[in-house]
This record gives sequence, C-alpha cells and structure tokens, in this order.
Amino acid sequence: MYNKLKTNGTLLAWFGVILLAPDALLIRFSGLDGIALLFWRGLLAGGTLLILWMCFSGEKAKQDWTVILSPIGLFFVAVHVINVIAFAIGITMTSAVVMLTGLATMPLFTILFSIPILGERPNWQTWLAVICCMFGILIVVLSGHQAIGAPKGSPIIGGFLGVSAAAGLGLTMVLKRKNPKLPILLSAGWANIISVILAWGILGQQIPTLPETPLALTSLMIMGTIVLPLAFFALMVAPRYTTATTVGLIMLTESIMGPLWVWLGTTERPSPLMALGSAIVIASLGYYFLRAQKGAGGS
Repeated sequence: MYNKLKTNGTLLAWFGVILLAPDALLIRFSGLDGIALLFWRGLLAGGTLLILWMCFSGEKAKQDWTVILSPIGLFFVAVHVINVIAFAIGITMTSAVVMLTGLATMPLFTILFSIPILGERPNWQTWLAVICCMFGILIVVLSGHQAIGAPKGSPIIGGFLGVSAAAGLGLTMVLKRKNPKLPILLSAGWANIISVILAWGILGQQIPTLPETPLALTSLMIMGTIVLPLAFFALMVAPRYTTATTVGLIMLTESIMGPLWVWLGTTERPSPLMALGSAIVIASLGYYFLRAQKGAGGS
C-alpha cells in the first residue's frame, strides 16, 4: 500500500510540473504587463483555487476558516500574497531563465527556514549546495542583460523577485509542516484575490483591458483556470504521498522545461553565460537531492 501511495505521489508531482512548464510561455503569449497580469491571473487562479477548496474541504470548511483567521493563518496568506506579486512582476520584467532559475532555489529556502522554525540542522552538503546555487544565480542575474528577445526590465530586480518568490514558497512549506492544519487552497485562493485588489488600487481603481487577440485571451484563460491552480494543487498534495526529496527533484525539471517552452514558442533566448549559471544551479540542486534520496533509501 505504501509503495502504491508513493508511486501515486510521484506521478502527481510529475503531473504538476509538466502542467506548470508552459506557464511562462502562456504569460508571454498573453502580452500582459506586470500589474495587468497580476490582476487577471490573480482573479482567474484565485477563483479556481477557491472553487477547488469548496469541492475538497467538506466538513473541514469551518475549521479552515478558523485557522486562516488566526495570526499564523493571516501571516500564511500574507506570504502567499508576496509570492504572487513577486512572480507576476518578475516574469514580465526579465528573461524567463532569470526568473525560473531564481524560483528553482525554493527547496533551499525550505531547508534554511526549517532551521529557526523547526529546529532542524542542515549538514555541510546543504550549505555547499546553497553556496553553489547562489553563485549560479549571480551569474544568471549579472548576465541577464545578454538575453535575446527578453523583456527590457532590470534582470537584477527580476532575479531578486524570483529569489523572493522562492523564499516565500519555501517559507509557506515550512509553515505548513509546522502547522499542518493551515489550509493551502483557501490561503492561496485568497492571496490571489488580495493581489487583484492591490493591482486594482495601483491602477487607480481601473480594471485592466483583457487581451484582444484570440491567442492572448486563450493563453490567459488556460493559464489562470487550468495550468496554475491545478499544478499548484498537485504539487501541494504530492508530498503527502511521497518524499519531499522526490518532489524537489521533480520540481527542478520545471527550471529546464519552462525556459525551453519559451524558447520554442518565442524569440526569447538566454545567453551562453546565463545557461551556464542556470546549469550550475540545477546541477547543484540535483546532486544534493540525489544524495538526500540515496541517504533516505539506505536508512
């Protein structure tokens, strides 16, 4: 039974990552700038996540509301809001490689936040992986201006937002481990709705125009109602049925598949130096997770 559940968890993680991979390409196809993307993506994804919560909460609905309105629940939602804003602004500001490489460090932040919150003590291999990843990200960000066909925003700010989103996601993972009753779907759903309200305020209480072309509008709808909420749901549920190490390894592939989708669908290209920096991050994390998985299997 355990092996069957573990297999199902692994398949669920793969489903989430494969579904999420074209997200950056759909964002490019939508043609929306950061604030408009924040509004429409948040509205669609937030609404879908709340519908999923209503479908799966059942008798826990009252308990979920009690938890989410507690201090730790409100903090949990606030962290989700930061994640949503950082990603929407960052991905429209710089190359997908810069953003997704920064986002790939999420598992490391999970480990780092587990030190003060869970009292865990990482080994020297963890700290080595952290150093190597930060070195790789530094290469990607500092050479981000060399990207071909990428948005003309600052790669430094975009990279910072990517790492910020990774840190926020890592923190939510640790908070969920510390407080298992925190409702992921309800929190993420409301975080997206709050981001819509913030975007509406920034736009002077104006609703941004929807994309006009069929491709752009379809991309937005698919991204907001299928790709983002279902991938998020799958990746949040997967760790219940398999190891966090396995999920972390599988999520690394999104850092490869995401830019590849953008490469295939647009003229956006990373420079060789950016590709090198991204490879350092992915290789460092991959080696770390493989060692962790081997250690867990042999224990």
